[in-house]
Amino acid sequence: RAIFLRAGRDTLARRFVRALGTNDDALLDAIYDPDVVLYTPLAWPVRGRDDVKAFVAQFHAANPGCA
Repeated sequence: RAIFLRAGRDTLARRFVRALGTNDDALLDAIYDPDVVLYTPLAWPVRGRDDVKAFVAQFHAANPGCA
């Protein structure tokens, strides 16, 4: 099995899913570089960690109860 699927491991993939799913600013700060450029099917490019956090917040506002 791939490393990121092992039970009990707090991998980058799991932290990414948790950060997006919970709109956790502190976790988003921990996993994204301040100069990140994020490409998603919904918006691209999203430039900078602050804009990524705004994008995640907008996603949650537009999709309440999604997480």
